[in-house]
Amino acid sequence: MTRPILLVLTATAVLCGSFAPSAAQELDNDASTLLLLHCNNNLTGASGETPTTQSGVTFENAVHGKGARFAANNQVWFDPAGNIDGTQGTLELWIKPAWASDDGLSHDILRWGDAGGMVIGKDGAAYLHVDVNRYTPQWLGTGVVLHGEWPAGQWHHCAFTWGPGELEVYVDGRVRARLVPAYPPPSVSAMLQIGGIDIHNG
Repeated sequence: MTRPILLVLTATAVLCGSFAPSAAQELDNDASTLLLLHCNNNLTGASGETPTTQSGVTFENAVHGKGARFAANNQVWFDPAGNIDGTQGTLELWIKPAWASDDGLSHDILRWGDAGGMVIGKDGAAYLHVDVNRYTPQWLGTGVVLHGEWPAGQWHHCAFTWGPGELEVYVDGRVRARLVPAYPPPSVSAMLQIGGIDIHNG
């Protein structure tokens, strides 16, 4: 079992705190949580973490309290030190996209680094995915095609897990994709980007 990192974020959507799918109740911080963002009217983490850069994010009603709305090209960056582990972890979030899954665009939820780094999001082919070791011979990824499943304006609970044993994608409480990686995820040296930026075709 990988060590969880609970982040609450989205791209061009409303995002709210991290919850169990069956109960809209904010999770408490615990020893296995590296970064917990409830996004309830601010982007400060449960342990006092603050973004190094943020612009344009607003807040509106969400599953529990308020959620952060990320429009295209909003920027939120965190120092990764102590906030994410590239070798193993879990990203968990509620997301209400302002886009349909078949919109033909890519929407990054989380991006960490470029070559050798990690990206989690939906691509232009409606593929909701987690990728590690990007742009290297060890590039690995798994995900689920969401053709017609996500019209704009509906809430979904998602979790993405990475580690030496498997990559997994959960949607609304069900495992939708799983891959046993041939190579372990690497540590990454770059700033941690959360949602709403670099929305592009393809």
